[in-house]
Amino acid sequence: MTFRSIRASDLELLREFVRKLSRDTAYRRLLSGRTPSEEELVRWTAIDPAREAAVVATTGRGPDERLAGVARYVMESPDDTDFAIVLADAWQRRGLGRALLERLVAMARVHGVRRLSGLTLSTNIPMLSLARALGFRARRQADAFTTMLTLDLPGEAMPAAYHPVSCEFHDVLEALATTRRRTQIRFNGSDGLPQQRDAVIQDVFSREGAEYIVISSGETLRLDQLVAVDGAQAAQAAR
Repeated sequence: MTFRSIRASDLELLREFVRKLSRDTAYRRLLSGRTPSEEELVRWTAIDPAREAAVVATTGRGPDERLAGVARYVMESPDDTDFAIVLADAWQRRGLGRALLERLVAMARVHGVRRLSGLTLSTNIPMLSLARALGFRARRQADAFTTMLTLDLPGEAMPAAYHPVSCEFHDVLEALATTRRRTQIRFNGSDGLPQQRDAVIQDVFSREGAEYIVISSGETLRLDQLVAVDGAQAAQAAR
């Protein structure tokens, strides 16, 4: 199983994924029996990274790649951000929903989201159970047909100062994000322990004075956490 951010080139994968959803699964996602339009499918893949994020779980590689699940959010404001998640029928009740939602919550926190919320059917017990396990509050709506799930996201404790990396190392990261080549990434985790991933760098971005990469495992890393990428040792910028 591979976790990564969605791409505009995933349109055909998403078409196939939606086409194979059972009627019940599709109804729980859209809260109606309608079929998503082509315009919606394009919008769900060609997202606006300034206000949206979507993490997908895929199986297989190349022509055999298939979507197993998608979790996404759309931010109207940091305090008004809608989320949704849908899994292929064969991957339900196997822990994939938790893995996707945990990654989506982590991405939302890094991008400054303060509150995630989403509607689900009041009869969708697996979704209600998952959300409660991750700390969401569940509040049944007046119609009793739907339940609102809400999660407040306090800001993460981060080091007091960000230490910029060298221009040369930054160029390495940008080049890898452009070519989408899988590479070895070594970094220090939030607990200070060394970790390693073989992953694709999907994005390099800045926020509030710090710089980050998003990798295909669904994780977002600050550049000053990195130890080495693709054999290049991380180096701080000259002061």
